[in-house]
Amino acid sequence: DGRRRTTTRTSSGSLQTTDEEHRMRGTPWRIEYVNLMTSFVPGYDAYAGGQQVISLLDLIFWAIACGAFELAFTLWRRCRSPLRAALLAQCMCSRIKERKRTHIAELERLEQTFCKAATGVLDMVEDQETARMLLQSVSGPSATLGVRGDRRISTIDLAIELNNKEFIAHRYCQGILDEMWLGRDARCGRVQLWRKTSPWQILLQIVCPCLSLVRLKRNDLFPDLGGEGRSMSAVHAFTGLWYIPAVKRMVHLVSLTVFAILTVIVTLMPTCAPLGATFYCWAVYLVAYIMQECQQFLQGPSLWWRNMYNKVDAVLIVFLLAMAMMRVVISLHGNSAHTAVDLLDWIGQMQRVEVGLDLHVEAPLRPGWPWHAEAEMLSRRLDSEHQCSWSVALELYRTTAAVVMVFFAFRMLEWFTNDSEKGVLIEIISRMVDNLWHWIQIMVIFTLFIAIAMSILMENFKLTDAEEGIYLFGSLNLDLSAGGPFMAPFWGIFGFYEPADIARAPGSAFITPLIFWSYLLFALLLMTNLLIAMFNDTYVSVKAKSTEHFLMNRVLKLKGYLVQYVVPIPFNMPYMLWDLMWQGVASLGAYCRRAGRRPNAGVLGIKQTRVGIEPVQDLEKPLASPPKKVCFDLADDNEAANGNGAPRPLQRQGTLGRLEASRKLLRQNTRRQLATVRAVKNVRKEASTSVARSVDLTEAHARDRYLKQKEEEGATAADFSQLEVRLRRLEGALTAQLRELASQLEARPALPPRASGACAAQTPPPREMQSAVSGDETTPSRSAVVAGSPLMRFRRGREPSHRSPPPPPPPRPFL
Repeated sequence: DGRRRTTTRTSSGSLQTTDEEHRMRGTPWRIEYVNLMTSFVPGYDAYAGGQQVISLLDLIFWAIACGAFELAFTLWRRCRSPLRAALLAQCMCSRIKERKRTHIAELERLEQTFCKAATGVLDMVEDQETARMLLQSVSGPSATLGVRGDRRISTIDLAIELNNKEFIAHRYCQGILDEMWLGRDARCGRVQLWRKTSPWQILLQIVCPCLSLVRLKRNDLFPDLGGEGRSMSAVHAFTGLWYIPAVKRMVHLVSLTVFAILTVIVTLMPTCAPLGATFYCWAVYLVAYIMQECQQFLQGPSLWWRNMYNKVDAVLIVFLLAMAMMRVVISLHGNSAHTAVDLLDWIGQMQRVEVGLDLHVEAPLRPGWPWHAEAEMLSRRLDSEHQCSWSVALELYRTTAAVVMVFFAFRMLEWFTNDSEKGVLIEIISRMVDNLWHWIQIMVIFTLFIAIAMSILMENFKLTDAEEGIYLFGSLNLDLSAGGPFMAPFWGIFGFYEPADIARAPGSAFITPLIFWSYLLFALLLMTNLLIAMFNDTYVSVKAKSTEHFLMNRVLKLKGYLVQYVVPIPFNMPYMLWDLMWQGVASLGAYCRRAGRRPNAGVLGIKQTRVGIEPVQDLEKPLASPPKKVCFDLADDNEAANGNGAPRPLQRQGTLGRLEASRKLLRQNTRRQLATVRAVKNVRKEASTSVARSVDLTEAHARDRYLKQKEEEGATAADFSQLEVRLRRLEGALTAQLRELASQLEARPALPPRASGACAAQTPPPREMQSAVSGDETTPSRSAVVAGSPLMRFRRGREPSHRSPPPPPPPRPFL
């Protein structure tokens, strides 16, 4: 599985890992558990080797591996470093989902929960500086998780390594990264940009250092030994400007554009002309370009590989080296001795030479095509100044030069990476190219066999004004020319063929148009629409998270520019050679110092040497001749010095006496050195522990506020849900009552007609009729207002409930 193991076979025949068992001997882990967790959490093997107890973070990982998702989130509520724990839990859920393909819905839900938890905890941080302390802290035992090896990384670097786009898109992370772009980082120079500046303004400032076009300020994170109060010279300010990532990006793009223009000039020069100053200048550019890419790769291989433009650079360098080699070969050999006019002509000549035929006789490689061009054409080509005849080196040179131009076109897209709109489009194009790669594998296999079928069905097919056939395999009737039957299905996808051209081919089979129609039906309707659907899905998915994709690509470019060499190409070559020489000298000196420590019986099991003490044989072995007189200095170590503080002179009563005294002095020095190292380690450990404790407390407070806010939101949501349930129940009860009332009204007999005459005249009209008679349209009655309500729909068959009070009864007559 890629990890180093030393295996030994026991007497029973079973294999055991001796190095891992020895490393895990003082830990509570088993090797199987560590191997399982390392496959899902990078760097867990190095982390487990230094732990003596099980933490809540380990229980979170175990709960996720066992499928106890609720338990994992419950443990996260009480663990240390909640930001790191949430990021690592997301990574573990994603890897289990991709590799095991089980419980996908639950894992996605848990991953989203931890994603919201991480961003929610970060939302609860008070200000940007506190967030900087949390996100750039490398303290704590879990700082090695997320990367291979025992390298400690910060929380924001962990999010970058795990490709967590949602966390990187947070405003605090982007604030830190924006400040890094401006130069506020310990890896940058003494100065930083005051605010975001135009790239062209930065370029003018570099070209014209005497002008003050860019406003700078002191980088407070730079370890300046001169102090904060000292004024900065103009030289330091100008040299510190080159360390800013925004400046590095602009200078790198300009130098790369100059290199591309110089490459175009070299490729368009006469091929057989002698190598001039332009070619040598281009070669220096190429060497400097290669050195810069090697330096970036050695600084961080994983980060280098994740950048799309670094992959393009690697392929581009390979083709540039091939082009340079072919150009040197052409310049050295000049015109070739053979008379071939192109690659196929040269292959045919080689085949004819093998069988011993005359070169001027027509060969089956290209029937009907003359092996020699006309004499006038050859003389016109060869008489021109510095014009080469065809050769294999020339063919390879032209091919590699054309491929280099294609890759330079992709490389120049880096100019638009900092633009939000164009950067998203570039990301979409890269995803679509990936989709096209998967699609074209299926399409090529199907088209290849259809092309062989076409070569069988219409072997004599030729397009109008097409060249003669190309038969690379003499014994096979397979025409590989662009206008032949083999290439017909490849061009048919783009609509280059008519049905009549297929049908009237001499000697073609009757079923040929039907086979070709079936192929086009499959290729154009099915496969092409499938590709369009894949492109559409990619566009929608990337566009939905366009901000996250753009910011993540921007972060990767920033990390690359932070480790990039400060001097641009081609001026970086002498500086890098100087640095490489000094590093080699330092490494050689360190190796010599390590090699000069010859082993001796030292104190505490450490092999040490002391200058002036010659090696003696082992004391445990019997001496060849016993000493005459041995005097041991049995004084205490504290009395090893005189009153003046000087060490006592070594006694000379024998070899063993001198050796014992030397060992005492060496034991004293060793104890003092170990005490000093122990004290320094304790100070560093206390400082790291205090910083880790402060970071953990800040993250814990932010997590508690997030959980409290989440509980409040959950309580509010529960109240709303309960109110909604009550309203639904009330609505159901009212609906049932209304339906019961409607059924009662329908079952009730109709009312008798109203009496006319005096009785009718005494009946007062309802309010609707009174308002209608009076013509008052501005003040409608209450019955008119609520006429559209559900209750009034059931009251239309009854008398209105709201009416004027009845008039008093008439007085009775006196008699």
